[in-house]
Amino acid sequence: MIDLEKHAEAILATALRNGGQLAEIFLEETVRTSIILENNKVERVVTGTDVGAGIRHLSGDQTLYGHTNELTEPSLIALAAEIAGGARGDAPACNFAFAPERLGAVPKVPPSDVPSSRKLELIRNANAAVRRDLAIEHPYNETLPGLEDLDWATRMMNAGYKIHYAPEAEIIHVHNETPRAVFNRYKREAIAFKHIYIHERFGFLDFVRLSARNIVRDMQNAAHDGELLPSFGSIIWFRLCQFWGTYQGYRYSGPLTWQLRQRFYYPNGIQQGNQPIERPVKPIDYHAIQ
Repeated sequence: MIDLEKHAEAILATALRNGGQLAEIFLEETVRTSIILENNKVERVVTGTDVGAGIRHLSGDQTLYGHTNELTEPSLIALAAEIAGGARGDAPACNFAFAPERLGAVPKVPPSDVPSSRKLELIRNANAAVRRDLAIEHPYNETLPGLEDLDWATRMMNAGYKIHYAPEAEIIHVHNETPRAVFNRYKREAIAFKHIYIHERFGFLDFVRLSARNIVRDMQNAAHDGELLPSFGSIIWFRLCQFWGTYQGYRYSGPLTWQLRQRFYYPNGIQQGNQPIERPVKPIDYHAIQ
C-alpha cells in the first residue's frame, strides 16, 4: 500500500493545480469473511480483501470525486490529474497538513485476529435465532411452570415450521438442590409436560417402577466408580423426590396461573402478591423494535 505520509502532498497538489479550496484522499482496506450455512451445515466459506483509494475535490459548490483500486503513486497522481481537469481556475496557495483520520468504529478485536472456529460459532448462534415476527406471533407461554422451550418448539412444529436439533450445542445444568427443591422442580416440569402432551400418563406404579429401577442402576454405577458409600443416601432421596414430584405433577388438575408459577419459583411467600416484580433488567419489548 502507498506511503501517504511521503506522497500525499504531491497527489493533493496535482488535484488542486487548476484551482479549488480543498482536496482529500480516502483509503479503504476491507477484509471480508463470508460463511454460508444451509440446513445448519457449512456450505461454503469465502474470504477476500478489498482495497482502494478515492480523491475528493471541492471548488465552490462543485464536488469532484474519483477512485482507483491501484494503490501506487503513479496511479493516484494520474487520478488527481484527471480530477483537476474538471476544475477551472488557478492553483491556490495551500498549506499541506498530514492529518490522517480513521472513519467508522474501531473494533476492540480486529476481525483478522478472530479464529475461524469462533466466527463459525457466532454464525451458528445467529442461524439459531428466531425471527422477530415469529417471536411476536408465537410468544413463550409464561404461565407454564417449566419447559417453556419444549412447549414453544412443539407449537412451532404443529404450525408447520421445522426445528433443527444441534446435538453438539450442549447445555450443562449444575443443580445443588435440597430434597424439597428437587421435588418442586420435577413436579412443576411434570405439570408443564402434562399440559404440552395431554395424552401422557404417569401413575403410582410408574413411580414405584422407575424409582426402583433408577436407584438400582445408580447404585451399580456408584459401586463401579468406588463411590457407593458416599452416594448411597443421596441416590435414594434424589430418585424418590424426582419421581414422587413427577407423580404429584401429573396428579395436578388445577389451572396454570401466574400464582402457581410464583409458588414454585418463590416458595414460603417470597415475592408473592399482586404487585409487579421489579426487575433490574427490563424484558425485551419486541413490538418496540424497529
